[in-house]
Amino acid sequence: MKNLIFDVDGTLIDTEKMYLLPLYKTLNENGYDISYEKVKTVFGITATDALKILGVKNVDEILDKWFGQIKDYKQYAHVYPGIIETLSKLHADQNNRLAIATSKLEAEFHRDVTRFGLDKYFDAFVFSDQLNVGSQLLIWCLKALRN
Repeated sequence: MKNLIFDVDGTLIDTEKMYLLPLYKTLNENGYDISYEKVKTVFGITATDALKILGVKNVDEILDKWFGQIKDYKQYAHVYPGIIETLSKLHADQNNRLAIATSKLEAEFHRDVTRFGLDKYFDAFVFSDQLNVGSQLLIWCLKALRN
């Protein structure tokens, strides 16, 4: 049995612009003079941690405004070339067990990823809100293996 664990953002799906363009816009509309290059440095970690690293003081308010805009940027997200074919082959092999371990909250996963239909290839899912931690790979991997 092989256990294969995948992240989502930047691994299976290119979501950089879907998340970072509205974050950049939200920050600048709310008085934070932060470049897009600086915003890119926080891609791949939890949203709350990203805002704290960027020096946002009113995290909950900015988070709500940012998340309220993401739906307007969904057209920028896409599955990387070859991912569907690869997942299909891996999933078809009965010796493989596939899992997703992501810093996304479960609700974010369903909002942003389910529409691509990739979840049908996976046997287990681990979301950051299940573990109350951010991007801690070892903890995610252990949880995914247990699931």
